[in-house]
Amino acid sequence: MDTQAAGAHPPTVRRRSRSARRRLVAIGAAAVFALIVAPIPTLTWQASLVAIAVGVCVVFLVVTGRPVRADPAKPVGGRGAIPWIVLIVVFTVLELSALLTGSRPGFPTLSGLIGPMFLDTTTRLVGYVAWLGTGYWLLRR
Repeated sequence: MDTQAAGAHPPTVRRRSRSARRRLVAIGAAAVFALIVAPIPTLTWQASLVAIAVGVCVVFLVVTGRPVRADPAKPVGGRGAIPWIVLIVVFTVLELSALLTGSRPGFPTLSGLIGPMFLDTTTRLVGYVAWLGTGYWLLRR
């Protein structure tokens, strides 16, 4: 029996509509999450717990079901990861050294510099949505 004659959608249309549905669910979940956690003050243990929980969930999702790449024919090279690895290592070393030695005005941490921008709940809400959106975009690449 021909699936086209029976009124079924071709697989590409189904895949696209499923992808669009997942994207809408992800956007809705990010918005609800941001509304719930935006009132949490910055640089507190509660905010750290939220960040850790999101990180654990994302790692779980990536490990259990890798997202489909936009261009599967194009191989992912290790050279593209080098700048990201360098940035992550430098940032981690700076933050850990500041944590161990104490943050000083002459050598502030990135979190100390950015923290005052997120004192307002609305700004934190926008920041959470931007953070989750950027992460989603990076995972989909």
